[in-house]
Amino acid sequence: MYLSSKGYTVFILIIDTMTIDMKPIRKKIIAVSFVLALFGMVSCEKEDPKQENPADAYAPVNVLTDNSSFEHIWDTNALVQQFGRYGMSDLTIEDDHLLHFVYTQNFLGGVDGVDSYYRKSIDLNTKRTVPLPKNAAQYPNLNSFANLSGTDRQKLHVHAFRPYRNEYVMAFMTYGGPMGSTHIHVSGDASYTGLGGVNGQSHIGYFEGLDLELGYRNMSMYVYYHMVYLFCGLNPNPNPYLLTGIDLLWGGFKTIDQYTFNNGTNIRPLYTEADRVTSTLFATTNDNKLIVAEFQPIFLPESVSVETPATLVASVPYTPYYPEFVTAAKTYRHYSKDGKQMGLFVYHADTKKYYSFSYNFQTKTLKKILDGVSISYGDEAASDIAFDEFGNLYYTGYADNGNNKVGISIYKISAEGHSLVGNDNFLKFGQVVKIKYLLGKIYVAVQGRKTGTSIQQLSILKQK
Repeated sequence: MYLSSKGYTVFILIIDTMTIDMKPIRKKIIAVSFVLALFGMVSCEKEDPKQENPADAYAPVNVLTDNSSFEHIWDTNALVQQFGRYGMSDLTIEDDHLLHFVYTQNFLGGVDGVDSYYRKSIDLNTKRTVPLPKNAAQYPNLNSFANLSGTDRQKLHVHAFRPYRNEYVMAFMTYGGPMGSTHIHVSGDASYTGLGGVNGQSHIGYFEGLDLELGYRNMSMYVYYHMVYLFCGLNPNPNPYLLTGIDLLWGGFKTIDQYTFNNGTNIRPLYTEADRVTSTLFATTNDNKLIVAEFQPIFLPESVSVETPATLVASVPYTPYYPEFVTAAKTYRHYSKDGKQMGLFVYHADTKKYYSFSYNFQTKTLKKILDGVSISYGDEAASDIAFDEFGNLYYTGYADNGNNKVGISIYKISAEGHSLVGNDNFLKFGQVVKIKYLLGKIYVAVQGRKTGTSIQQLSILKQK
């Protein structure tokens, strides 16, 4: 069912068809809860009429229509409360056949429920579970973050696998006071538990408006919009599946080629692929370009006055995005298996359009792929999005090119336009909570309540 903000729409759809949700949104769950209580409804998911009274309530339900072009890879079930639900944090593939994923379970639902994180690995060839590496984090420790002082503001920035590696990283930040200290807390396969702000920097609180992001090589985050950047690098461990913590890497420069920062007037950074040897900066400029620059970072606590010159290596035409500096544009990335190529995606919140580029770190080749495309057949708030390293975008939308509001399909947007992934209206049960492109295939996580029971099911599907 599409979660409309209009109460009568919800009422009519529940009575008529029990339609499909494209993505759970906590605020909308609360709104629907109120409407359901008002009208005495008990379900808001599309249910399979063939599963009214299954002999085994915990037996997996087939969520796919015939000839869907997808297949079941893994399923799990649990008895949860009415508004409890499953979710999916992240998925990755290692060695072409090991699917690693972390899923979430929320027994209460809504904004008050706390997600519990569970980690699994399966062999795609046999569809059997395989053991986790020695000392790998079975249950990433989000609860230790949630139990911090209530006076601190908190944000979970990273909960993802390093691409194509069975290394799961959580990075949580806390902020104290209006311009107070910022701490980074790391969990999962990284054992470091806390990192304070840089001594002597009173404006460390600016971290709150910026994102800590996980790339192919390291985590990164920029701090000062006029010149200087701060990057967080993950430390390797003798155990290849573990990380010992994070270092602070520093990159500072006032100019890049003919461009000067000038308090963000001429150059606006989008993302940095941080690396201990050569880091790569992607930024927009006021003369309508996306530029790529390289620089050699230094390790803190070196003096912040040390400048690390940046060299311009590539540029393409691009309309810059300058409504404000902080969170001016949201970026997403997807990498090739070897890390040599990256798809960079920029979302403009004001126009609700996506722009994309492909970049080869080895040849320094930068190409513009998508030039302001929209999710034409879906919903801006509810559709789930995925990306590939070639600059193509994937999303969940309504079936029949957006005309069938009770069906769901997956669409690909390339330079040539829209196309279907798999068959139209492929899902007969549940809600899509995650899609991801991995090694040429789309993977889909679907959760739903089984008909006539209090059993929730989570399924992972793979494109054939």
